[in-house]
Amino acid sequence: MNKSKLALLNKYFDAIKSSELKSLGLMLGSAKTGTKKELRTALNEQMGNLNTLWRLRESPTGLRVMGIDLGISNFAFTTFHWGKGMKRPVLKDMYKVQLAGDFVHLNEGEISPPLRPEVMAMLGMNLANWLVKFDSNAYLIERQRSRSASSSSILENILKVMILEYVLYSNLQNKIIRESLPVHLFPSLPKRMVDFTCSGLPIEQLLAGTKSGSNQKSKALGSNLLSKKLRIALCRSLVFDQISGKQRRFFMFDLDPQFMERCLAYPGDKTAINFYEISKGTSIDMDFKQRNKNDDLCDSLLHGLVWMRWLSNYDTLLAFASKHPIPDTDSQNQFKQLIEDFNESHNKFLLTVITHI
Repeated sequence: MNKSKLALLNKYFDAIKSSELKSLGLMLGSAKTGTKKELRTALNEQMGNLNTLWRLRESPTGLRVMGIDLGISNFAFTTFHWGKGMKRPVLKDMYKVQLAGDFVHLNEGEISPPLRPEVMAMLGMNLANWLVKFDSNAYLIERQRSRSASSSSILENILKVMILEYVLYSNLQNKIIRESLPVHLFPSLPKRMVDFTCSGLPIEQLLAGTKSGSNQKSKALGSNLLSKKLRIALCRSLVFDQISGKQRRFFMFDLDPQFMERCLAYPGDKTAINFYEISKGTSIDMDFKQRNKNDDLCDSLLHGLVWMRWLSNYDTLLAFASKHPIPDTDSQNQFKQLIEDFNESHNKFLLTVITHI
């Protein structure tokens, strides 16, 4: 249905600069580095992915997303639903589970699955069998950073998570093929998620409100810990915006009524919700550190959310193609303005969405 529009959009791509192609890359979640040819190839590949999500959303069941953040002790996922005719997606629920013990047997004295092929294979199979019960039709699985397995500096737990990515993906893919499930798998790159959600945040301004000294602030600007804090603060802000009782400012997603009830019943500071306390999950009680570790739940939320934001931006491009079927000088200028408008709107959102960390 959208094939002719995609061909038309490529004609518009012909007349724009590399910088504008990179802006489109941010807008749609594709690569933002390389030659013009490589940027266009990446855009077309991503538009193919987004068109699959578009078709799922237009289907009778709608788009049912599961954003997954991988981990052995902190496996987290967030589910969304976006049906045809709905203005925006609905956040259905959040889950955090401890895979050890719940999905693979542990011998006495073991606190984590041993790194053995039969154990990791069983873990991947049991986990996949459980996840398909949620009836999601788009699984967005956090992509792990490539590392050399021969490196002595790699911790065993990191190797387990890398292996988990592959065994989970293969087990889900096998179930899709074997049972003819109308389900699609998408690797979700953390860097693209972080670029979309954090690259324009006013970091120095936010750090100015902390107790850190100037040297600590300077060192923190590129730190992984700071990035985690920013993503947690972003999720808290988007949720609090819907339960504060004040007029909403952000319209990225809506909260499912039952999930909203849990948020409203949260006994602590609702501007700093501990997402573990309102999530569902494991039958094994987690320790204090795991219960207060929110970055995995927030990353699962954001892995789902960014893909739906990219889908929304893809909708904008399709609407433009419908309205401007002939790429003349005037429509080409309007296409460039559309890219500028996205940048302006996205930057404005990032400048205002977080007030403190």
